[in-house]
Amino acid sequence: MLSGAEQAALPGRLNPIYLEGRPLQLETPIAQQLGLRDGQIVEASVELRGAALKLLLNGKLFDLPAALRFRPGDSVFLRAHQGANGWMLKIFDPAAQPAA
Repeated sequence: MLSGAEQAALPGRLNPIYLEGRPLQLETPIAQQLGLRDGQIVEASVELRGAALKLLLNGKLFDLPAALRFRPGDSVFLRAHQGANGWMLKIFDPAAQPAA
């Protein structure tokens, strides 16, 4: 039987500690083209292009860090954050949010 820590590291599961430290960074013109607003939650999909996984968001492809364990066809929710150095997209888990 696997412990909680071992189960959290299984492939296909998101590691929220790691993901919090590695947001996807966007330049402001790209965020504007995507129509992002600060705090907005968007849904993207993971696709396999060649040998690399890509994130498809509003018709644009973005490189995914190699350490993230996604599979082609996965849906990913992201929260947009506007900062002084541009935009960031952080993984967002709607199931982990308290009901309003």
